[in-house]
Amino acid sequence: MRDLDHAINYMSNFFLRGLIFSLISFQCFAAFENQVAMLDFEEDFLDELPIVLSATRLAQPQLESAAATTIINRRMIEASGARTIPDILRLVPGFQVGYFDGNSPVATYHGHSGELNTRLQVLIDGRSVYLPSRNAVPWSDLIISIDNIEKIEITRGPNAATFGSNSFLAVINITTLHSTETQDHYARLSAGSFNTADALYQFGSHMGRMEYRFTMGTQNNDGTRFLNDYTKNKFFKYRIDYQHSIDDNISYQGGYKDITLGDHEPSPNFDPSAGHDILNTSAFQHIKWEHQINTSDSIRLQYYYNLNKSLEIASLGVFGPESFGMPAGSFDDYEAFFNINVQSERHDLELSHYINPLDNVRIVWGGSLRLDIVNADDTLFDTPGWQSLNMSRGFANVEWRINQQWIVNSGIMVEDNDISGNSSSPRLAIIYKISPKQSIRFNHAEASRTPTLFEEAGRIIFTQDITIGGQAIPETNPLSALSPLVFTRLLTPGNLRAERIINHEIGYYAQLANNTLQFDIKAFSDKTFDLLDITAGSPVGGNDLNTGPIELIENANSTKTQGTELSINYQINNNLNLYAFYSKINIEHNFIADTAESRYDKTAPKSSGGIMLNKHWDNGINSSLIYYNVGDMDWTDRTGIESAQAYTKLDIRIAKTFRSGNTQLDIALTGQNLYESFSDYNNRTLNSDGSVNNTGAPQERKFFIDIRLSF
Repeated sequence: MRDLDHAINYMSNFFLRGLIFSLISFQCFAAFENQVAMLDFEEDFLDELPIVLSATRLAQPQLESAAATTIINRRMIEASGARTIPDILRLVPGFQVGYFDGNSPVATYHGHSGELNTRLQVLIDGRSVYLPSRNAVPWSDLIISIDNIEKIEITRGPNAATFGSNSFLAVINITTLHSTETQDHYARLSAGSFNTADALYQFGSHMGRMEYRFTMGTQNNDGTRFLNDYTKNKFFKYRIDYQHSIDDNISYQGGYKDITLGDHEPSPNFDPSAGHDILNTSAFQHIKWEHQINTSDSIRLQYYYNLNKSLEIASLGVFGPESFGMPAGSFDDYEAFFNINVQSERHDLELSHYINPLDNVRIVWGGSLRLDIVNADDTLFDTPGWQSLNMSRGFANVEWRINQQWIVNSGIMVEDNDISGNSSSPRLAIIYKISPKQSIRFNHAEASRTPTLFEEAGRIIFTQDITIGGQAIPETNPLSALSPLVFTRLLTPGNLRAERIINHEIGYYAQLANNTLQFDIKAFSDKTFDLLDITAGSPVGGNDLNTGPIELIENANSTKTQGTELSINYQINNNLNLYAFYSKINIEHNFIADTAESRYDKTAPKSSGGIMLNKHWDNGINSSLIYYNVGDMDWTDRTGIESAQAYTKLDIRIAKTFRSGNTQLDIALTGQNLYESFSDYNNRTLNSDGSVNNTGAPQERKFFIDIRLSF
């Protein structure tokens, strides 16, 4: 009872402090707005309120968004000098980014993550890219060029009412440029540190009512200094936009990517630079039809198909009779290998209906059918062959403008799947507009995450037949009982429950100073339940070489997360922009399972933030200075000295533009990690004799040159 009273008092004070802060901010910014209202810039980059599409599926000014949303536009992406999407997400308050190795970036919101991005929803033009076979977002496998990204909307908080299962901690919605915006020829060459050599060519044109774009490219680098973590890939992608009539639009996209990644796992002699290779293939098809029935009634129908294949062969080590306490020579020594060959597919069909039944009411509702299938051998599943997961969903979001000051957004997603059954994810947001450009938001949201096929029915078990003199052991030989030898890494007991989260937040948003200043702050409180995690199980015994505890996947943890986030985007003048952000996060962790090991309370830094200053010069030069400061944290699969430590990251980008007629040449030099080397995931540690104790991928000083030509 005392805990309940404490929680109620905390939430009351939480909302009261937020309300007082918002009112004080209103007075301060109102005075500031009066002082700068007379400013008249030749070009106003923020002349309209930013539009949010991801919060409710209904286009809303950011001022009226039902959830805290960060928009990273094309200009910010270029100014950041980021070379991967996770690096772009470093600019978002509350996000943590790390590199498990040089080709395995990890991004998460409010911690709660290890090597796999299990609790983020990532969409590209409305297509989810989450892999059911890996329980993760495959950042290295995404078929997308940063050059073609129009903007990235990040819903900072659970949004399952809009996008369903896995929209658990945050939603990242990537929007690419329409074909009409990428006409003619475009080429880019990039070279730099760690033998980086990238190339891209793109051509866009039109035929009558059809606009199209074809993109092909390759990316190559050596990863980091100490590990076998190189990247080699080649890809192509196409997009066709067809205006069939004034009321009908059709968009069709597809792509293919072939990837070879060096995996950092050490070889049997523990040489971290050896490792092995992972061969991946990704492909997708995505078609969308939009039909305008009348001025207040429209429908959208989309289907997409994702394909991913992965092949990984690696050594487990050299074993012999001594491994079982038997005399040498009892049977042949052998080198055991694991061979993971897995294919995953996703089919998704969705229908959305947009209506305006009243002048002050907008509704979007619809449903979808999804099929996830995974094909793997008995290395990953008890039953080899195809595993499937069916899901059906229905959703609705309603925006009700009570009057000029009050707006209510409510939504719900109802889902049914083969693993955890039925679930519902509601949301209620109330927005009070202090003025036409200032608002306070009160939000309650709930979400669930369905266990994936691997979490419910997967395993990691490797087997090896033993021989004598190179020949199979006859059944009459007593040693035949030892064959095959087994190496167990992970088992899944099954019967898992869906993860759940309940979110409360209060936010204040303002666009002031003649639309040149955006100010966004929120305070939040999240509670999670039934988090799936890896726990320690009993040894298998028998022929199993892994005589220590094996790993299990169970509903093992719950957490409570509280904190504040702030971002400011200020167009100081026509040529100078300042963007700053900060977050303060506190996580309390409770074990559900007695054998749980993860420490969620350490998985987000207590404080982090950064500043990006971008300057356009009169001589065609564009320069950026980006500063990040991140506190100590542990990822869920790292602890203490092995995990990320506090670091400061400093990046600089300088670009020069040359124009002649319809031809434009851009040359950019980017320097990253100029302040210090740091480890944002694995901290490399050494033994007293200088040998490697813990492998790591330090982020070291890097330089890149980019040459872009449009003609």
